[in-house]
Amino acid sequence: MTTAMTRGTLWFLICLTVTGCSNLPTLNTTAPGESDSFALGLDQYLASGELDALSLFSAQDPQGAWQTRAQGIIDMVALQRQQQASLQQKDQDLSTCQSDKGVLVEDNNALEEKLKQLKQVLIDMELRVE
Repeated sequence: MTTAMTRGTLWFLICLTVTGCSNLPTLNTTAPGESDSFALGLDQYLASGELDALSLFSAQDPQGAWQTRAQGIIDMVALQRQQQASLQQKDQDLSTCQSDKGVLVEDNNALEEKLKQLKQVLIDMELRVE
């Protein structure tokens, strides 16, 4: 008897859930092809790094719901590429500075050695004068 009652209750809950879920409104506010086009453009970018499809998608429907997302991705990629170029330039500048530092350290060591020699010459000359 308890098993039948449990099964009945379980069956009732399943039916209630299915009935309740079938009446939920859908949130599809865009054209069906729009999200597919966006997804294809995004897939192309992820596979090859090219933004052609997303740019084309963005230009085709400037007022579309997915256009802002496509433009946001395009803008972020542009910013990322700009930052990568800046980073490469800074790496080159750092390499140049390190190279220049090495040359300057060598020049400084040579000048310190020359100064040491000149001090010794000055001491020798003062000793001869006395």
